[in-house]
Amino acid sequence: MLIVSVFASLTVLLAYEANIALKQAWGRVRPYELNTTQSDFTAWYQINGPNNGHLSFPSGHSMAATLMIVFAWFTTGKWHRYIWGFGIGYAVLMYVSRVRIGAHFMSDTVFSGFLTFLIIYIIWELYKTVIASSNQLE
Repeated sequence: MLIVSVFASLTVLLAYEANIALKQAWGRVRPYELNTTQSDFTAWYQINGPNNGHLSFPSGHSMAATLMIVFAWFTTGKWHRYIWGFGIGYAVLMYVSRVRIGAHFMSDTVFSGFLTFLIIYIIWELYKTVIASSNQLE
């Protein structure tokens, strides 16, 4: 259980740091911050530079919601599937709610979810490799 906790903590830390770094670099305006002519709208792939005060891309709430999947690492059997499914469902609801209230564009939430899921997948595969190699040493 300790090794799972270490890898889960590493996952959360890596996702958080990636999210913060991208927010600072992208500087994308939020939907509710758009001016009346919407001339300050930028595409999701356009980097606007640091320190412009806008932090819409990627969505931090969506990242945190997607990280709910990590709780499944601490379960087995049917609970593993239930918690994993709950994490996915909660994340999707968070994506929709962030877009609905105008805090993010859909691209902000989808990219955040994709990036966080990718980090979860990579760390989980690393965890399985470490566990497999430690079992071979025994």
